[in-house]
Amino acid sequence: MGNIPSYMCEKHKLNKQGTAQGVLHGGNMAVAYGLRGTPYDIPAEGTILFIEDVSERPHAIERMMYNLKLGGVLEKLSGLIIGQFTEYEEDRSLGKELYAALADLEAGGFLKEIEPLKHEVGTCYRCHSTIEPMVSKQWFVKMEPLAKPAIL
Repeated sequence: MGNIPSYMCEKHKLNKQGTAQGVLHGGNMAVAYGLRGTPYDIPAEGTILFIEDVSERPHAIERMMYNLKLGGVLEKLSGLIIGQFTEYEEDRSLGKELYAALADLEAGGFLKEIEPLKHEVGTCYRCHSTIEPMVSKQWFVKMEPLAKPAIL
């Protein structure tokens, strides 16, 4: 099996001390945003929402955050953890850098904390690529009725 790497990010200047209690939901922001309004949408109440993304443009991240704000999601959360947004280029389409746009949400009282997160992810033992965990519903199939016709 592959080794599980650990990453520790430096503390961000927008960090705030605090505590929250709830169920941790989230992951890739674009995926969570795509599930809004569906049966797989993340419930806001009682949730500590964790978001991060890879290669998403800053204006798209801001749009997704404002969707959560305007939809009343941010104010219902028990907590919000903003992870790393990586592999993107500041394109100044916002008129500011990405984390400055997130700070605007903080100024509006919707963002309580940006905190470094020790995030352990698995890697494939053969190709060493990162394996991102994905929460999904579990499906169990009773195989006996399916196998009987095939065995006859």
